[in-house]
Amino acid sequence: ESITLYEALHDSRKVAEARTELAWCYWRSGDNDSARILSNEALKRLTIGGNARANALIVLSFVEWAESRYKEVLRILTENAPVFDRITNHTFKGTFHNQLGITYRAIGAASKRRTDYFQRAIAEYHAADEHFKIARNLVYRAHVKNNTANVLRELGRFSEAHDYLEQARRLFIRVRDKVRV
Repeated sequence: ESITLYEALHDSRKVAEARTELAWCYWRSGDNDSARILSNEALKRLTIGGNARANALIVLSFVEWAESRYKEVLRILTENAPVFDRITNHTFKGTFHNQLGITYRAIGAASKRRTDYFQRAIAEYHAADEHFKIARNLVYRAHVKNNTANVLRELGRFSEAHDYLEQARRLFIRVRDKVRV
């Protein structure tokens, strides 16, 4: 309904934003094809960088991740890194870096455990944590700490992994998330 209303008002940007939000819904329900189509339609209208374009790119990267198309996720994110550099929304910036981190981890694991990809993942997780810290998003920070711990575990750096798991645990305690604690 929002898309129809914004189209009647000839507000191309709002049409694109509504398509992005609908794409999130399709992705959450597991309909990745519809989510991909809507994200790409939104991106065609959002030619100028900004939070709306960043959001559409994040959705598209999640869709491709869900389809195990890790090199495509890497392409989307690296080609559009300037969009994320220019925005001021630290949650979007943190999500961008976290998504790069999980992508590097997946590629590293699939590439005979290439440690250079794991190191890149750790660097991206650190960048994500910095942005989530600025955004004061404890839940996302806890997830990033957990992600970092898993990469360190895969590298056999168990003591460091334990430290990050403990940091994640403390953050989940602060937000009273008993399941994740």
